[in-house]
Amino acid sequence: MCLCSFIHNFAVDIHSNMTSPATIERERIKMMELLYDKFHSKLFLYALTYLNDEEDARDMVGELFVQLWDRWKQENQVKEPPASYLYSMLRSRCIDKMRHEQVRLKYLEQLEADKFDTEADVQEYENTVSALAKAISELPEPGKTILHYCYFERMTYQQTADRMSLSLPMVKKHMAKMFQKLREKLKNEKSR
Repeated sequence: MCLCSFIHNFAVDIHSNMTSPATIERERIKMMELLYDKFHSKLFLYALTYLNDEEDARDMVGELFVQLWDRWKQENQVKEPPASYLYSMLRSRCIDKMRHEQVRLKYLEQLEADKFDTEADVQEYENTVSALAKAISELPEPGKTILHYCYFERMTYQQTADRMSLSLPMVKKHMAKMFQKLREKLKNEKSR
């Protein structure tokens, strides 16, 4: 049976009153296996072109299928996503991963450059950390929570949006506002 006809038949069956939850679950599993077989190796190679790391590429593809599964369960239906949708989701995840890696590397470089040669260096660093902690504690909600999830729990913007039941653009908007507020507060603190 071709994948498209299976999906059509399943979509019709799932909406009929005669389909039991157990049957729907079995069909979901069957559908996921078909999608996995059809797309896994192609998606893996696609992710590998972005990440250049087999383990990371495998993880990204696995997380993509988990997200698809969760969406099916949440919507209580199964629809084959267009291939372009899968590739687009995977591309976004890979880009997010690369951005996080760039930030991490930049941070490590900064740590290496920030050697504490004198007590004054240590004091300046501690003052900056204290000012930052104070500025973060004074941020308004929900921005403070969004910042916490993204930077302290290392969640992606999409994961944060899902967790807080917000749209991805809303999370991005809050993050931009929070960074602006932090810059202003730290600038004011340094000018004192």
